Amino acid sequence: MKTEQEYARIFARNLTAEIKRAGMTKEMLANAVGVSKAAVSDWTLGKSQPRLGMFFRVCEALDCDPDTLGGFDRLSRPVMLDAYLDAPRAIQVAVDGLLEPYKKGVSAG
Repeated sequence: MKTEQEYARIFARNLTAEIKRAGMTKEMLANAVGVSKAAVSDWTLGKSQPRLGMFFRVCEALDCDPDTLGGFDRLSRPVMLDAYLDAPRAIQVAVDGLLEPYKKGVSAG
């Protein structure tokens, strides 16, 4: 099983590649998902990772698969992520709504 640090490195590498593939800059992605350019830079450097709801916003903005961005495979994917991905869209929206107060005033990292 991968460690948290390994997932952080994989995410940082994949995020950098997906930003480039999408023809975006870090600043463009930051604006698209509502965070600072510094937050996106920290993600690409592996200094921090977005919270779950923000992770899915990033996937949507980059039009990429969460498994690809997170470096997950079906055997090692965190259970919480599986539950979120397998949930109907209405539940995903509800979870994002519940997380929204925690994102305000916090550097979405």
